[in-house]
Amino acid sequence: MIPESPQGRFRWALSESLILVGIFAAWAVITALVGILSQLSLALLRPVLSLPHPLFELLQATGGVWRIAFSVATLTACLSVLVRAGTLIVSHYVETTERTTPSETQTLEG
Repeated sequence: MIPESPQGRFRWALSESLILVGIFAAWAVITALVGILSQLSLALLRPVLSLPHPLFELLQATGGVWRIAFSVATLTACLSVLVRAGTLIVSHYVETTERTTPSETQTLEG
């Protein structure tokens, strides 16, 4: 649950933000590695294989990976936010129902 103190809330918000930054950073690193490895293999295989080889087309097509990785990173971050928000809502509901006693419920209804 979210802490009650402002300092605790700030630390909680900061940790949640770092999780989202970590998601984007992980996808950026994966995408960069794919791009670097594909270009490296393209440079190493070009002298070995004949020029119109289908592998060259495949490796050159990895240039559009950034768009796909950004979409996946955005989707992953949004899913993380939705799951975390759902968890907070459920925790808040459980916490408020535990505070309410049966006698208070009857007083409110009657």
